[in-house]
Amino acid sequence: MITTKVKDQSSGMKTMQDLELRLNESINILQKARDFFARCKSFFNSSLSTEEKSLIKNLPIIKDAIHAFWVITVLELCKLADDSPSQKHNISKLIRDIWSDWHTLNLDKILTIKELREVESKINSTITSDRILSIKRLRDKYYAHTDINNPNPEVELIPNFNKIDALIKDLEKVLIDLKSKLLKTTYVFVPVYQGEYLILKDLLIGINQNKLKK
Repeated sequence: MITTKVKDQSSGMKTMQDLELRLNESINILQKARDFFARCKSFFNSSLSTEEKSLIKNLPIIKDAIHAFWVITVLELCKLADDSPSQKHNISKLIRDIWSDWHTLNLDKILTIKELREVESKINSTITSDRILSIKRLRDKYYAHTDINNPNPEVELIPNFNKIDALIKDLEKVLIDLKSKLLKTTYVFVPVYQGEYLILKDLLIGINQNKLKK
């Protein structure tokens, strides 16, 4: 849970440029998560043909690519939403650093304490939600290290994609809100094109052409 307790150590944010850099780093991490999640989802496109679905099922390289896209999505989202010392870019830490450097950055001239507490509340509800807890379990038990005592198969821990969509949207809102309130800058996360599955069509063309040659 985020607190407004001032840290003993400086966050390193001495200027508004430092704060902007921190925000942009978080935005870049979320953008990477969005990109890889879109790539992962594209292989579950409802318009896939029976042949294309068969390729996903039977070609290890495709299955491995989808799994890699998913793992990167989880790791990047945990960087932002896991409030632990090992995640230096987590948004909870960013908020605590903003409180710590409130006077250094003269933030009282930019926004009110009430406004920052509202953002803080949004983050609290996000990082304690089942959406982030589910991907943290995956990271801790399978992707960051292997938990030999884990009774659950990986697939049982993978959340519904709708939950990840909701988590990403929550993080987008928080970062856009911070950017707007602190830097008076409008930022928009543009939709990500889910086009990775098109490689399946190219593979099918190559496979069918090879069959004709035989």
